[in-house]
Amino acid sequence: MENSKKLSIIQGFLHLKNMILRNLLAISLLLLLGTLSYAQSYKGDSWETVQEKKVGKIYILHYDRKPFVYVNERGKMTGIEYDIVNEFMTFLQKEKGVKLKVEWIKFDDFHKLYEEITKSEHGVWGLPSVPLNEIDIKKIQTTSVFMPDIEVLVSSKDMPVVTDKVSLRSSLRHHVPVTIQNSTVELSMNRIKKAYFPDNQYEYVKTETEIVDKIVAEKGRFGYISLIDYYLAVKQGKEINRQKYFEIKRSNFAFILPESSDWIEAFDEFFHEDKYKQLTNFFIKKHLGTDVTDVLLEVPGEAAQKIMDAEKEAEISFEKVKATQHELDNFRWKAYVGVVLLVILLVLLVWQQSRTYQKQLRETVEKDDELAEIKMVNNHLAEQAKDSTTFARHIQEALIPAPSQVKIVFPESFVYYKPREVVSGDFYWVGQMNDEKILGVFDSTGKGIKAAFVTQLSINIMKNLMQEKITNPADILREMDRRLSEMVSDAGFEFVEREGIEAAVCTVNTRSKTVTFAGAHQTMYFINSQGLQPIKGNRHDIGDIELRKKNFQAFSFPYEQGDFVYLSSDGFYDQLGSHDRMKFMLKNFQDLLVDIHDLPVQDQYRELDKIFKAWKGTTKQTDDVVVIGVKLT
Repeated sequence: MENSKKLSIIQGFLHLKNMILRNLLAISLLLLLGTLSYAQSYKGDSWETVQEKKVGKIYILHYDRKPFVYVNERGKMTGIEYDIVNEFMTFLQKEKGVKLKVEWIKFDDFHKLYEEITKSEHGVWGLPSVPLNEIDIKKIQTTSVFMPDIEVLVSSKDMPVVTDKVSLRSSLRHHVPVTIQNSTVELSMNRIKKAYFPDNQYEYVKTETEIVDKIVAEKGRFGYISLIDYYLAVKQGKEINRQKYFEIKRSNFAFILPESSDWIEAFDEFFHEDKYKQLTNFFIKKHLGTDVTDVLLEVPGEAAQKIMDAEKEAEISFEKVKATQHELDNFRWKAYVGVVLLVILLVLLVWQQSRTYQKQLRETVEKDDELAEIKMVNNHLAEQAKDSTTFARHIQEALIPAPSQVKIVFPESFVYYKPREVVSGDFYWVGQMNDEKILGVFDSTGKGIKAAFVTQLSINIMKNLMQEKITNPADILREMDRRLSEMVSDAGFEFVEREGIEAAVCTVNTRSKTVTFAGAHQTMYFINSQGLQPIKGNRHDIGDIELRKKNFQAFSFPYEQGDFVYLSSDGFYDQLGSHDRMKFMLKNFQDLLVDIHDLPVQDQYRELDKIFKAWKGTTKQTDDVVVIGVKLT
């Protein structure tokens, strides 16, 4: 009995001991989780530290949502917020002389991003991709607004755009309101329901995208959506009507910063500059389309007037092109051309002003004070010209396909592409229509801004030709020549009327195992078991309106698996060497292709790069270079 009592006491003691250990373990786990949670917060360098040391590290927390931050079809990050924050870092490097090391942190939920910002310190920037009214801004700081958030009333195509509120009341009573339960768009609907459609029952969906899809798919629907979602729907070709009444200013879009951050000073200075407001507007148009005046920042003064005048002149100039080229209406090239024209007009203005100031400089060289002032103005004009060229580069990068896109069509291929300057006169194109794969290399005789302009027009013509299922290389060159000549001539661009394009286009039919080639002052290099066979094109340029009658001929021949096709501009073999200032020469270039064609395609790329750099040495690059090699399958 006594032993039984002792055993009971021991068992009770062991139970108490285990319970205490379990509680201690639970408490330790909670403390560990709390420590880990705290460790997840970020602490970048402050603006004060960065200004002092001229270097620093920052963390950029982003929530991906189109059009603010997203990955495009080329696999690259882009978006309105992404482009603005990268331009801000360029501003810091150029204007403040600081370099930043950046770590991008992606969040799947903007609420988690917000919570992380509240716990972080100093050099941490948040790209929330949502309007500020969806965030509690009491615990954080917000930068200057880069875009407003507006709700608009949209409807099915069968519901007309009304001209007065009386007509709107009559129309709404006979349609079905679509909204999201317990949302801002439902609150907006509630504001007008009693007066305009008191008896209608709501049809609920979960997202604003579903509101748009419902309105597109079914007749007699209407609802509120964000203006951003409206622009995206229009850009995607969705057919909806936008009513001009009852628009509601919901909130604004801005970046968010920790409460302790002193970076707000640098952001404010950036957004205060008119030229950065212009860039912000450019990025908004780039990702939403050109007709987005509702959400653009106001740019006061002479800069805004220049943009308005340039856009107006571009619209007038292309009215005739629009009438004669009706089949191009479904493409977006006009928007790009408008931007390119704006850049060209600004460059011409800068050039004219620069000539005026240079004349003043020669006349007043003895006067030190005036000399210093004119030098300062010229520096400012040079910066303007540089900014204009940057615009052209952004446009060209968006148009020319990436080497990865070429590999999708031709898996065994390489693209050796080295522009001489910021914008290139050489460009290339790739496409596929069923069993036919199309590859083209083009060399514009123009340079700089003019080259970017011609690149824009040519690539959009190629897109149109693919839509029209024109795949014969001779027909492609013939249509490109006709359409480019008419565009340039009808629009009255005298400064490019003598410019032309040299081109090499080939179509590979994988079913019939044939290659078809046509060229405009360009040659295709075909290598098989018999060796290298240069196939020359016709001696005509594309787009030179001085030459009206041109005959482009196509050459077709069979191929076997493993044969090679090379297309090239003249930049590689026209390059001057650093030793004797002689060109590399076409014969040496052809011999080089024969020497490397048995190598894997990536090794061919590396061999071309090594030889080109060794030949060029310290000599300045002579011309743009593009060489594309394709192993036929």
